[in-house]
Amino acid sequence: MYHFPTDPKKIKQRIRRYERSLRDENSMHGVRDGYGKRFLLGPLYFMLGNVQETLEHYEWYQNTYPDEYGYAFNFLCWAITLYRHGDRDEAEKKFINTMLSNIFFIPYVLGHAIPSLDSWEDRYFNELMEIEDFPHEILECITREEMEWISALYNSPKITAIRKAYTAIDDQLKHLRPGEKRTKLCKKLFKIRDLDFSEIDLPE
Repeated sequence: MYHFPTDPKKIKQRIRRYERSLRDENSMHGVRDGYGKRFLLGPLYFMLGNVQETLEHYEWYQNTYPDEYGYAFNFLCWAITLYRHGDRDEAEKKFINTMLSNIFFIPYVLGHAIPSLDSWEDRYFNELMEIEDFPHEILECITREEMEWISALYNSPKITAIRKAYTAIDDQLKHLRPGEKRTKLCKKLFKIRDLDFSEIDLPE
């Protein structure tokens, strides 16, 4: 498990160290980050509680790594920061990114039972490893109101329909060999991950 400091001074020191390291790596090798520091900076800013600085970081992240999908815990911090800023539409989009990048992450955050790493099949190994390894100190920074928003959104008819469509396709892919049908399903799955829900019958 990866641990974050909780003291604001130490969090700021960690942020400066990561940002300095990223600048050094990028100046020598182009856009590069072998350690994954880019995924940790947003949550560290989130823990400090300064909404504007956190949004500025995520704007940098989006501009620097525009085609990257990333990790659920990073997306969740981004979503909650947008929620705190009052941008509910964008917060919902990042919430959906959170859910689709790791189908077990939101249930875990809400305190629901999830499969143990030892008992689950290989296809979800990475998702369950993320839940074991992400900095759990992040959860202490989520307020009760924000947890209620997460729960309400997760259980809303729209998000439920998206989740069911996504997992239904994922389940089919598990049993399909390479071929035309698999290719079509993969394209549908990627459309959903890109937040294109045109092929899903969403409730009004």
